[in-house]
Amino acid sequence: ESIEESFGELEDYRRKRSVNYLLIDILFITICAAISGANSLKAVAIYAKRKQDWLSEVLGLANGIPSYSTFWTVFALLNPEALEKCFVEWVQSKLKLKDGSVINIDGKAQRGTAKTGEPHSFVHIVSAWAATHHLTLGQLKVDGKSNEITAIPKLLDIIDVKGTIVTIDAMGCQIDIAGKIIDKEADYILALKGNQQSLSDEVENYFDQAYAIDFEGLEYDAIGSKNIGHGRIEKREVYVTEDIDWLPQKDKWQNIKSIIMVI
Repeated sequence: ESIEESFGELEDYRRKRSVNYLLIDILFITICAAISGANSLKAVAIYAKRKQDWLSEVLGLANGIPSYSTFWTVFALLNPEALEKCFVEWVQSKLKLKDGSVINIDGKAQRGTAKTGEPHSFVHIVSAWAATHHLTLGQLKVDGKSNEITAIPKLLDIIDVKGTIVTIDAMGCQIDIAGKIIDKEADYILALKGNQQSLSDEVENYFDQAYAIDFEGLEYDAIGSKNIGHGRIEKREVYVTEDIDWLPQKDKWQNIKSIIMVI
């Protein structure tokens, strides 16, 4: 029922006279196969054949099990963006994110996708990862690393981040992206590096001076950790302050509350 509710409006582009299987049945079988480990349409067809008795009982399937060519035709004709939107809607209907849940947005080059002789031709995927649930909420393919900036707002449009904390690396540290997250009723933690040169310089200079005087007279919170493993000692220190009235760029970043230093 939940799959019918989320995918029911998805347009089926097959010729009506040649349709032997409902679109919703094809999608149901594919989702079950993917959950069971299938990572290609051939694997989906093999899964369907092996689970024929159960699928026939659940779905009816008067014409038997769909063939590989049927799966291929359906997915070749479907609108991928519309399918993605329906799938994300379905996943989120099953997954209830609590207030304060962390969603990590990040872009990664996919291993093995570069064209021969073109080392920088990797397929890049920007994805939203629900850290607590260990589940990808949505993802978009982009042409290159720099295009992540335009992909992140689109990704935020197709997932519900209300009440969560969205973290993004330095590539996504943009005024418009921060504003988009606030508009979606979420909070943000953005990595700050050289692509925001003046802001980065101001924050780094503040923490350098504060650290030099051991934060004397300043309001701040701090936490540290020390781990030993893999032949090395790792020591981390994190400092947070809401003392940002002095920050020249404060009014440009919607709802900015604090700055953080990690050593």
